[in-house]
Amino acid sequence: MGLVLSSLASNAAAAPEFVLSLAITSILILFVPWKANHKPLDALLNSADSKKDTLTKTWREQKISELTFVGVACAILASIVTGAISWPSDTSRPVPPWITMAAWYSSLILGLTAVSSAMQQSLTLYRLGCYEDCLPRLRAILGREHRRADGSTFWTVRWSQMVVWQVPVMLLNFAILLFVGGVVGMLRDRAMRAVKAGVGLESDDVKIVVVVGSFAGFAFVSYVLGMLFLYYQTFQNAI
Repeated sequence: MGLVLSSLASNAAAAPEFVLSLAITSILILFVPWKANHKPLDALLNSADSKKDTLTKTWREQKISELTFVGVACAILASIVTGAISWPSDTSRPVPPWITMAAWYSSLILGLTAVSSAMQQSLTLYRLGCYEDCLPRLRAILGREHRRADGSTFWTVRWSQMVVWQVPVMLLNFAILLFVGGVVGMLRDRAMRAVKAGVGLESDDVKIVVVVGSFAGFAFVSYVLGMLFLYYQTFQNAI
């Protein structure tokens, strides 16, 4: 019995450290696309001269495709959020709590900002294509050249560029999380009202919260695991 209690005590003491570690890991996973953007940029800047143009051209084309996808995804998200924001106009439904409306409006703002940012970056890449020295000019934007004591040169990625080119994707991620958080907040508020009214587990709102909460937890774990395994190798090398 003593061993069991000792084991439980040690596990309880380690629980806060585990929760803190899990929270830090989740935050790092959420922001890892910024870090993951560093490796391809460093590769195209410091590759052999015969490969630089090919890698730079590939990066430019893939980035344009990525920005196009972000724009389409943000447009879909904006239509969903706009429809959700109009729910309070339906008098047959309870008014969502203020935290839900704040999350939805914030999600809409981030989504529209992501579209605007993606459009600006796409236009920049297209306009660079009008120059004869498009690829060297793009590398000069992405990185900075340095000279060693022996006269050789090397490039470093500009930190600002590493962040800027991931802004549309990250804004889209945060917009989605805010919308989902708003939905969860609304369901929780309806369940709390049912509990305060004394209806308890017999209320449909409480049952909905239990079911949705289960699937939301499953979705969150799947999302975190997907990000973890998707970026694991990059995460190990870049952080």
